[in-house]
Parts: sequence; structure tokens; C-alpha cells
Amino acid sequence: MNIHGSIERLALAGALGTALALSSGCIIVTGDRGWSEHSWDEHDRPSRPWIGVYSDSVPGSTASQLGIDRNNSTLITSIIGGTPAERAGLRRFDVIVAVNGDDDASEREFRRAIRGTPDGDPLTLTVLREGQRLDIAVTPEPRNRSRHDGWND
Repeated sequence: MNIHGSIERLALAGALGTALALSSGCIIVTGDRGWSEHSWDEHDRPSRPWIGVYSDSVPGSTASQLGIDRNNSTLITSIIGGTPAERAGLRRFDVIVAVNGDDDASEREFRRAIRGTPDGDPLTLTVLREGQRLDIAVTPEPRNRSRHDGWND
């Protein structure tokens, strides 16, 4: 709500689901995944949660070797330093096979899970690394657009 009493930020959240604007500079968005709180950045835009990775689909040959469904997994191709992903111990070439226990870890569901995680709540990623299956907890945080512009999730 601006100083004139109009709700201008609510329109920005429309694509995210049903939104409730708060005077604290945040909105709460509801959708098929429950409640999620989103902060606003210095340019008065919604600040999306992220963990600081580039990701891609798993190549078919790699999926075959690992015995996984390439349509339900995600390959981490790069990690930026100083981000939640690095602090949690994620590594380049980790293959995500589950998100919060859900076996649909496709890129779309992986991104949806990150963006739908309330501020401060951890996300559990099950990854394959060097023949081992690991559960790694990572807590998404609001993205600092000025420092990390161009990075994925």
C-alpha cells in the first residue's frame, strides 16, 4: 500500500497466487503449495527466494548410467560462492533426485520448491554424488539482485 492508500504491490504478486499485502514491505502469497512470504528489494520489486545455483536437465546417458528418470531429476551445473547452496555443501554436478521427499525433482518442481519455501525454512534436497545418495538441507534466502544478477535459482 502506498502513502495514498492504494495497493500497488498486490498486482505484482498476482501471478504467484492469491496475495495479501502487509505494511512491513512484504506480501504473503497462497497457492497450491501453501503460504509463502516474499520480501521487496531496493527497487520495490518482489525479491524471490533462491539458493545460488545454475541447473539443467540431466543428460539421457547420465540418467541411464545412474538408473534415474531424467524427467524427474535436475543437474546442478554451477554454484556461486557465498550463497545458501555453497554453505549447505551442494556441489557442481550433484544430481537432485528428490525435493523435500518428493521424487519429482524436475527443474520446474525444483524451482517451484525454492520459490515456495517460506523465509527461513530449510529445503531438503536428496542428491546423488559419486555413487552416494545424500540428503542436504539448504535454506533459500532473498536474492540480492545487485550482487547476483543473472544467476538462476
